Amino acid sequence: MATWTHFVDRCLQNRLSADKLEKLAIQLNKRIPRDEAQLAEALLRPRSRATACLDPLIPVYLERLLVLNFLDPPEVLHALFRYSRDYATGAEHHGSPKKQQPQPWHITPELEELVFARLSKAFVTNERPKSIVEVQKTLAILSRWMNVLNSSQTAESVIHSLADGSQAQRAQTLVGLGMLVIAAMEHPKVAGVIEAAMPKGLRKSISESLTFFVPHLSQASLQWGERLGMLQKQYSLTTDHASNGMHDGPGSHGLDVSVLQLETVMDLPIINSRAGLYVFINSLLVARPLTDDNMILNYLHARYKVDFQSMAVDLITASFDVLAANATYRSESNETIFNFRSFLVNKVPTLVAILAGSMFPTTTPELCITQALNRIDRNAFPSFSQTFDMAPVNSLLSDVRQDFLVACALHQLIPESSIERLLGETPMSSVPIGGKYVKENLVAQCSTNFERVEELLNEVEGMDGNAGAIVGAMTEIIRNLCSTRETMSLKTICNTLSRKPRSLDVVLQYTSPASILQPLCQLLDSWKNDEDQSEYQPVYDEFGSVLLLVQALLFRHDLKASDLGLEDGSFVVQLIERGHQSLGTDELTEDQNKYLAGWLRGLYDPEGISDELLSSCKPQDFYLLVPTIFSQTIFACSADVLPLDTVKAGLEFLLETFLLPSLVGAVMWITSHALEQNSHDLDITMQILARLIRPASISGEAQAMHGTIVSMVSRRLERCLKSIQHREPSRTDISPLLEALRSYHDYERTPWSSSAELEPWMSNPGASFRSAIKFTMQHLTNWNSTADLNPTPPAYTHRQVFSALQIVGAQKVLRAILEELRNQTVAGTGAVALDIALNIICAPTHINSCTPVSWLNSHAPIHTPSRNGSLNLREMLKHEIDDPAPLMQSDPGLAEAAIRLHRRVEAQLAEAAAAGVHLPTAGTAADAAALNGNLMQGIEMGDVHMDISVSGAGDVTATSGGGADANTSTAGLDQSALDVTAGLGGGADGTTTDLDALGLGGDGSMDGILDAAGAGTADDDVFSGLMGFDDDLNF
Repeated sequence: MATWTHFVDRCLQNRLSADKLEKLAIQLNKRIPRDEAQLAEALLRPRSRATACLDPLIPVYLERLLVLNFLDPPEVLHALFRYSRDYATGAEHHGSPKKQQPQPWHITPELEELVFARLSKAFVTNERPKSIVEVQKTLAILSRWMNVLNSSQTAESVIHSLADGSQAQRAQTLVGLGMLVIAAMEHPKVAGVIEAAMPKGLRKSISESLTFFVPHLSQASLQWGERLGMLQKQYSLTTDHASNGMHDGPGSHGLDVSVLQLETVMDLPIINSRAGLYVFINSLLVARPLTDDNMILNYLHARYKVDFQSMAVDLITASFDVLAANATYRSESNETIFNFRSFLVNKVPTLVAILAGSMFPTTTPELCITQALNRIDRNAFPSFSQTFDMAPVNSLLSDVRQDFLVACALHQLIPESSIERLLGETPMSSVPIGGKYVKENLVAQCSTNFERVEELLNEVEGMDGNAGAIVGAMTEIIRNLCSTRETMSLKTICNTLSRKPRSLDVVLQYTSPASILQPLCQLLDSWKNDEDQSEYQPVYDEFGSVLLLVQALLFRHDLKASDLGLEDGSFVVQLIERGHQSLGTDELTEDQNKYLAGWLRGLYDPEGISDELLSSCKPQDFYLLVPTIFSQTIFACSADVLPLDTVKAGLEFLLETFLLPSLVGAVMWITSHALEQNSHDLDITMQILARLIRPASISGEAQAMHGTIVSMVSRRLERCLKSIQHREPSRTDISPLLEALRSYHDYERTPWSSSAELEPWMSNPGASFRSAIKFTMQHLTNWNSTADLNPTPPAYTHRQVFSALQIVGAQKVLRAILEELRNQTVAGTGAVALDIALNIICAPTHINSCTPVSWLNSHAPIHTPSRNGSLNLREMLKHEIDDPAPLMQSDPGLAEAAIRLHRRVEAQLAEAAAAGVHLPTAGTAADAAALNGNLMQGIEMGDVHMDISVSGAGDVTATSGGGADANTSTAGLDQSALDVTAGLGGGADGTTTDLDALGLGGDGSMDGILDAAGAGTADDDVFSGLMGFDDDLNF
């Protein structure tokens, strides 16, 4: 029976007209009797994931097959139900005689409505039913469909539909099904079956279904709900459940009253609050930058739609707000404040320049900038002259407005002459003499003059608007140098960047971490000594410089192996996962044993490190052995095999630049094992550690590298030392080390809060994350209403939300947000609080982010966001909504807050995702036009007039040849021009098309036909060899 499935597929593939379908179907039915159920499934089954667009041929074929009596309503409804979204949610609950595999794709709601309307018309016009069995089967499948709509699973999807903006579509589907039930039950033959020939089980099923479906339908259409309710009473299709309330629905999975109440919760006005965007911008820069241009613009488009003026004004205002608050009310490090400032001066003008291209002619970027500057606290951002008249201010905030305006002039958002007017005084700086940098030009300059690279590296931290172009050029240059293995030049770049942590932050504002790290790591993986190498110390020197930059990025921004997109066997991945672990003697391979003995001799024997050792042991092998070298060293000292003075002298080698990066692995191993050592071994370890952290002498070049390494390990080393000090307070060798580490604090840029920051949120009497989050929302809501009078916002860091999620979990954090949202709604400020809560939930995070930060325009996009196995706030909110009854019963106000927030969150994220999808370039627009032309090619609907509106109730009538008045979905198309099957195997009018033209003849005649139609060859023919038709068979 698979032949009928292939028949329908091939007709759709070749875009045959309804007339040709009819002729071929009659021919095939003479040879192989049809199976209505199989034919219906073959026609209605979805054929791709792209279910948003209905193939216009399917309803045409359906109409013709119904007219031919090749399909019956029960079979059509069963196939439609099987491939609907409702079946996916309810089939398992209701069971079926034959267990079906869940379908990954579903039919479109438009097709459901069309089929409902067409079958309704069949009952209204007395086309159907034609037998008692047909009535019973039709009522059975309608009962089953209504039961699924009444199930708790579908109740959840109803609530979700309210949140994702598909409420109207869901209502239309409900009305369509209800109209079909009404049309069937009002037919006299159906009424007779209900009263005299309805099996007892079917009567009970239809009664229960109607009892719980009628209120559901009434929610979508009161008129149709009342009409169906009257029919239910007329035929006595009621049960005891009808009077006992909805809690006693079928099985105990019915829609209860609380669910229906939540459906009718009124939305609050949509307000794009200043406080809400302030929360969002803060989340982008609280740790590793999440400032992907696409993500930011898509997020803004979802909030503001096409209001580009408000989009630009609020973006500028929020960026100033974040910088002012973090510099004024929070004890953020200068590194953090610099990051916010660089974003405002260098990144925001480029985003505004993108938005400017979509602004109305009456709106100019200068107008947006003027409006934004009028909203900020000018006292927080003093100009040069104001600094003499005011109390001391943060130096990182002085001249911020001037730098921002100069950057805007650089990007031609304002004339340079407007800077003085907007600033209120004569500016002390001007647009850079070199003008606006272009990445391609910079790359070309550097390719001919490497000194230009060093100049640009010194400009990365500049505040003139050119940082983005510089970072783009540097990324390109690094990738080129890695591919050509020019390690000498690469060493210079890596040394410069690794010593400038601020530059690393700026780089990651414009590209994904993997764009920089992937080529560097791949170079380290494939690094090998050249056979003609005369000296091997420079090899280790260059390798160490590249490795140090990789480690600096990993440690500063808390990057994991999964963030790099590397294979498990990569050297860097191994170093991350076990670079702090020593190996036992029984775990070492033969080569590792040889290398270990060579390094111990080289470090502690008078001969020193030989070229033979450096040439035989690759740098990768050395760095993986560093923990083992230190483990064996301390063991030898403890056993008095190796004098401690010899060890101290040997450590001087590790303070040379070519081996200095090995200190990272050494300190990491020490911090992992110091707390497990006995007192004697700990004494040896502390002396070694003191020599590594506070060397007696070190060269100038090595000193800068040493500072970077100590910064990287300072946080972990400090925790270890404090633990030892707490355990052994009498030790006097710890305080000097802690003091030496003090100047290296605040190196890491991670979302994890320090203990000092956590203390006020959870350690004070009565304090908890719950109260802290509610307090934060209160302050933000109150400030939003007074921002015109008090433009400087309250202190806020998104680390509070991140830390709360990691410590107390998403459920408690969400409950705090919902409680405050409920309270603010009662107080009359619910709309603002809702927007703040929306941004807290939707703001991007480094782990479990519900807003993906994909860096699609970078060299290495991020396709798999980091997860840690726990739910984020969006997922927890969905979980709350999935079972709303307990929440509604315990706290209706909280339930209403949850449903409002869920609607807004899902709408924001759906629109942000759509904004990124629906931005075609000129090329893609042309491709789309061509694709649409091909899709419609060959569709012939001239014989069918269809009205699928609700008022028309699926009016389908035949016309006489498809004249000009035919109302079809392809009205106006030239039918003869679109008929790709014309002339295939017959005359010019195509009237002789037969089964051979579809490959169902059996003589291989499909070869030339498919070639002529552009549909492939006989090798591609899915019908080839399926049937044994005689060669001389003609129809």
